[in-house]
Amino acid sequence: MDHALSQVDLTNLSADATVSLTTKKVLYNVTYYVDGTQYGEVENYYYGDAVTMRPAPSAPSGMTFSGWDKTLTTMPAENVDIHGTFSYIDYTVVYKPGDHGTFDEQSYSDLHYGDDTPAFRGETTGEDTWEFAGWQPEVAETVTGGATYTAQWERSDYTVVVNHVSQATGETMETSTNQYDVDAESAAAPLSADKIPQDFKLVGWTVNTEAADSVTFDQAGNAAINSDRVQTITITYTYGPKAAAYVNINYLLTDGTKDESGAYNVIAPLDMEIKAYKENDAYDVTADVAAFDDAHQMYTRIDADSLTGTISGTQTVIINVYYTADEYEFTVKYFNDYTNQEIEPAEGLTVTGKAPYGTTLTQELVSQYLGYTEGEDWVNAMRPADYEDGVVTYITISDDTAKNVVEVHYDYEVPYNPGYMYYHVTVNYLDRADGSKIAQSYTSPSHIEGSAYDVSEQNAIAIDGYTYDGTEGDSLTGVLNSNKTVNVYYVADSTDIPDDDTPTGDLPDVPGGDDGGQTDIPDDDTPTGDLPDVPGGDDGSGETNIPDGETPTGNLPQTGSVAGQVENRWTLGVLALMASMAAAGLSIAISRKKEEEK
Repeated sequence: MDHALSQVDLTNLSADATVSLTTKKVLYNVTYYVDGTQYGEVENYYYGDAVTMRPAPSAPSGMTFSGWDKTLTTMPAENVDIHGTFSYIDYTVVYKPGDHGTFDEQSYSDLHYGDDTPAFRGETTGEDTWEFAGWQPEVAETVTGGATYTAQWERSDYTVVVNHVSQATGETMETSTNQYDVDAESAAAPLSADKIPQDFKLVGWTVNTEAADSVTFDQAGNAAINSDRVQTITITYTYGPKAAAYVNINYLLTDGTKDESGAYNVIAPLDMEIKAYKENDAYDVTADVAAFDDAHQMYTRIDADSLTGTISGTQTVIINVYYTADEYEFTVKYFNDYTNQEIEPAEGLTVTGKAPYGTTLTQELVSQYLGYTEGEDWVNAMRPADYEDGVVTYITISDDTAKNVVEVHYDYEVPYNPGYMYYHVTVNYLDRADGSKIAQSYTSPSHIEGSAYDVSEQNAIAIDGYTYDGTEGDSLTGVLNSNKTVNVYYVADSTDIPDDDTPTGDLPDVPGGDDGGQTDIPDDDTPTGDLPDVPGGDDGSGETNIPDGETPTGNLPQTGSVAGQVENRWTLGVLALMASMAAAGLSIAISRKKEEEK
C-alpha cells in the first residue's frame, strides 16, 4: 500500500514487501460562540461520534436569540465553530385617546428594552366637561415591552337641560341649560303657574333613559338630581290645554320578573308619549306602541296595560308598556402588552357570552354571562407566568357585536437575569480643571457578563494641547459585572513662552568691539554664491548696513515680548547668510536705525 505516512519507498519493487501502519484517533473540537465570544467550554469528539447540540442560551431582556448557525448530529473529521447572535426586539408604544379624548392616537415604534419611554407629545384634549385623569396603565419610565396607554377621563361637571314643551304643537316654549360641579346636587321644576300659557296645564314629564337613575320626581314633577352617573341630564315637561283629556304611554324597561305584589321590576323608563283627546273620548294607542317597537329593535315588548278604552271625563289615563332588553354577543380577548400580541385562548376556555342591550359589564357580570362559578378567575385565565394581573377594559353592550369586546391586557417587568446581562466599558477624556470632555469617548462592544475586558490601550492617549494627569473610576482591566466607566484626566498645556526660552537655535558669537560688535569676514574665503551688492561708503570699509525691519531673522521676539513660533527655515537661512558673508570678508553691521526712504 502506498501511503505518504508510511515513510517507505514503494516504487520499483523487485519483491513483495510488507508495510505496517500505526494509527491513532484524532480529537476534533466543537466551539460555540455567541456574538463572537466563546460560549461555554470547548467540546471534543472523535470522527463519527454522535454530537448533541448545546441548548441555546436564554436571551437577555428585550432580545431574542437567532439560533445556532449549524446543526451537528455526527462529528466530521474537522474542527467546527458554531455561532449564534442576540438581536434586539422592536417594541411599539401607543397612546390612545380613550372614550372621551379628542386628540389623535400617537405611536412610537422601533423601541428597545431599556429605552426611555417616549412621552406623549401635545395636549391631552377631551370632550366638554371631561378632564384628563392619567393613563391606564401608568406610563413606565423605561420600555420593557410593547405598551398601549389609554387616556382616562373624569367628569369635571355635568349638564342639566330642562325643556318645557307644548303637547299641542310640539314646540319648545322655554328651555334652560346649566352646568354643575360633578359633586354638587341640583334640581329642576315645572314652570310656575304665572308662566304657563293661559288655559294650559302640566300634563307629564320625562327624563332621558341613561339618566333615569340620577333623577327622582315627586308627585308635582319636581326633580332632585344627582350627577354621579351621566354627563347630560335632559328633563322634558309637557303642557297641554286644560279642556283636553290625556293618555300617557310609559315605555318601561324591566328585567322580566315581578315582585311579590305582581308588579314588574322596572330597571329604567325608556320613553313617554302624551296623547290628547276630547272629554269622554275613546282612545286607541296600538299604532303608537307598534311604532315605538319598530324604532327600538333592541327591546322586546313582554306586556302592556290595555291599549284601548274610554276616557272618563278629562281624567288622565296611564298606560304602561313593559319591555326586556334583547341579548347581544360579546367576546373576551386577551393581549400580551410585553410582546404587543393577542393571546389565543386555551382550548375549552369560555370567552363568548351574551348580555342584555345597554348593560355596562363588570367583572361579576362577565363571570355571570360566561357561566363561571364563584372563584373562577376569567381575568387571569391566560396570564403568562410572572406577569402582573390583567387590566380589563369593560364596555356597555350595544347592538353591534363587533364592538362588544372586553379586552384583558397583561404586562410585566422582566426580572434581572445575572447570567445573561450584556455590559460595556466607556473611557472618557476630561479636562481636570472643569471636567469637560476634550476628546471623543471610547465605548467598547457589549459582552456577556463575566467576560474579561482590557481598555489599557485607550488610557493616557496623546491629545494635542494637553498633558495626561491621571486615571480614575473603574479599573482599566477586569471582569464585566456591570457597565464600567473610566475617566482619564488631562491638564491644558501653557501657551506663554519667556524671552530667554525662545527656541532661536545656535546663533554665532558676536565679539565685542568699539564699533558695537561688528565682525569682519574676509571676502575671498567663502563661496557665497550671489552676494548682495555692497554700496561704497565714505569710510571705504565696504560695510553693509542692514536695517532692523529687513533683517531676515525669522519670527524672533522683540525684547520683553512673547515669542511666536520660530520658523526653522528662517533661522538656518540667517546662519548660512552670516557664514557666507564672513567667508567673503564682509562686515555685518546690525543697527536699529530705520532705513531712510529713497
